[in-house]
Amino acid sequence: MRYRIHFLAPLLLALLVFGFHCAPAKSSAAVSVSVGLYYDQLDPYGDWFYAADYGGWVWSPGYVSAGWRPYTVGYWVYSDWGWVWVSEDPWGDWPYHYGRWAFDASYGWVWCPGDVWAPAWVSWRYGSGWVGWAPLPPDADWSYGIGIRYSSSSLDRRIVSGGWCFVPVNDFANRRIRGRVVPVTRNVALMQQTRNVTRYVDVNSRPVERGLSVDLIERAAGKRVPRYDITERSVRGRGGVQVRGRSITVSKPTRSAVRTANSRLQALPRDRAERGSAVRENENASRRQNEARMRSDRVRQERRSQQIQEQRRRNERSQQIERRRQDQRTQIQDQRPQVEERRSQQRQEQRWQQAEQQQPRQERPSQQARERRPSQDRRSQQVEEQRPRQERRSQQVEQQRPRQERRSQPAQQQRKKQDQDRDRRGRGNSGT
Repeated sequence: MRYRIHFLAPLLLALLVFGFHCAPAKSSAAVSVSVGLYYDQLDPYGDWFYAADYGGWVWSPGYVSAGWRPYTVGYWVYSDWGWVWVSEDPWGDWPYHYGRWAFDASYGWVWCPGDVWAPAWVSWRYGSGWVGWAPLPPDADWSYGIGIRYSSSSLDRRIVSGGWCFVPVNDFANRRIRGRVVPVTRNVALMQQTRNVTRYVDVNSRPVERGLSVDLIERAAGKRVPRYDITERSVRGRGGVQVRGRSITVSKPTRSAVRTANSRLQALPRDRAERGSAVRENENASRRQNEARMRSDRVRQERRSQQIQEQRRRNERSQQIERRRQDQRTQIQDQRPQVEERRSQQRQEQRWQQAEQQQPRQERPSQQARERRPSQDRRSQQVEEQRPRQERRSQQVEQQRPRQERRSQPAQQQRKKQDQDRDRRGRGNSGT
């Protein structure tokens, strides 16, 4: 009997030690299997960490652009379940249809897992030709038969202004909606122009959003919005939303499987989070170094490109100045003969003026005579004009002269006779 006790005691001690060391391995294997429902799918695209403010483990997406917001990389389609978000992110099957989003000051946007599937967990705003949406906060619980317990005013207080995405109504149904989202700096003004229309209802134990009616969008946009039919199917692993034609296939695990995965995820030990945080800090440090190096390289490249552009502008300006100077030279050469001719004319005129100023006073009357010459010319012209009249008068006088001569011939003959008689008388008197 004593031999058996001595034999069994080491065996029991070995079993206890072996069981103590194997128990964590068994639990870790169970955790890896249960969490693998979506933990392994999201882990390559971001970081998991424990956040007491959000009640457990949360996930932060990595390698997103600056100013990124949830529900921006994808598009909206309308179905009988409401507006469905079709994600174009490689990890968008879970975070956009399960759970909620929150903005953390240290990590940015983080996803808090949930167990209820919805077309999209967002709050809606509408008015003045604008449509806005933002992810619901983590404490916006869903209850079957009740819906969302938060009121619209509470949602406006809980959702940060930077989480809203606004687009014009005409662009809301566009598949390239990412490029239509206005900058976040306009969100405060657009929130004053719009009102919160969020209203989730329970339809066949499914959350359906009825606040943003499709009729509002169609009336405001002036065009019909396509309708899509949803087909639901259960899967064990990866879920998702696929659009083919006018039908949407929704693949999702059962709610019990998702709830079990969430509970086991939140049961992970926090020391793992601490170890993970150290690794994550190292990764973040190396990532920050890489980002800083990339930023510095980018800054250097930008400066180099700016210098090259500035040098190019300087060369272009110098070339333009040189072309202008060359044009001016050619223009001056072309105008030189004309300038020389003008100068010679000016010199000749100056000489004439000087010669006129140096003329003696005796020549000034001749200058006055030259000035009077036009009046004399006018007088001579008048005399020339009167000459034909005088000639006609002289012709008339010449025509009248033969008549006078004919009239004066008898008188001349009579005079001649009288003269002859006088002469005879004078001779007779002298003889006597």
